[in-house]
Amino acid sequence: MEAAASSDITVKTGCTYLERIFAKTGTRQQSQLVVLLKSAEPFGLVPTASGRLLPKTCR
Repeated sequence: MEAAASSDITVKTGCTYLERIFAKTGTRQQSQLVVLLKSAEPFGLVPTASGRLLPKTCR
């Protein structure tokens, strides 16, 4: 409820958004979604040898 209020949306809208994210990612629970997101590579970023993430350069 706090997340919905701070995002200026209704709780029902927040639930709908979450259900759509679950469907698109093949997850069923928030904990599964967190595990998936933590294991994903950042979009558009590549790790350097030192572990920093830098934007991909256009080719």
